Amino acid sequence: MITLETSTLFHQLIPADLEELRKIASERTFPPGKEIFKEGDSGDGVYLVKKGAVEISGLVAPGVRHVFSSLGPGEILARWRS
Repeated sequence: MITLETSTLFHQLIPADLEELRKIASERTFPPGKEIFKEGDSGDGVYLVKKGAVEISGLVAPGVRHVFSSLGPGEILARWRS
């Protein structure tokens, strides 16, 4: 299982900075198949995959969804405000 300390993005932070990050971070769990967000949603930050997998997909035709990428533990996805 990935932690902030072992993630590629955050592993070089000093302990004090990791503690500050923990104060503002929230851990969320999603059941398999649950949509985390969709195209057009307003952004809200950075997601670190702690365990499991996340698929990045989109509709390419009416009723046809294509998986563009799959992310696993330790990988990052971001959703920024538009």
